Amino acid sequence: RANITLAPGKFYTIFLSDTLITTTSTRANFTRVDDDWGTIGEDRYKIRLANFMAWPDDIQELYSTRERRVIQDNISFKGVGSFVDLPVQSIGDTLLVRKVSGSSPVPVGTVFLQINGFSPTKKRAYTIFTRGRNLTGTSTVFQNNSSFWTTNF
Repeated sequence: RANITLAPGKFYTIFLSDTLITTTSTRANFTRVDDDWGTIGEDRYKIRLANFMAWPDDIQELYSTRERRVIQDNISFKGVGSFVDLPVQSIGDTLLVRKVSGSSPVPVGTVFLQINGFSPTKKRAYTIFTRGRNLTGTSTVFQNNSSFWTTNF
């Protein structure tokens, strides 16, 4: 159960962002993002990164090997980037979600998620969502269940 305010005529994405039981709460937390994707041009798509990797000061980036550049950077814990507009290509892409900085024992540059052969569809938007947990607080391995999905409009 959550209290989330929504307004008519607006679009949102709501992420289940924390299910840890603490001394003060046994309720799940949610992160609401106001979506403003605008229009998507013909032969184009949009993409963004959502970081829910469970280490509060770790920063992530999304790198495209086809574009040969970082397409989304400085995404902090419970942060969701704005949609980035890119051209649809006839060849698949490899997307990498990497650690940029932070105090977790995971080394900077570690690839948390690698998506091989990513072939976006024209006029669609995608969210790459990383999530995981670290039960010990010292392990360099997150119990990571990373995924991605399509946001259609």
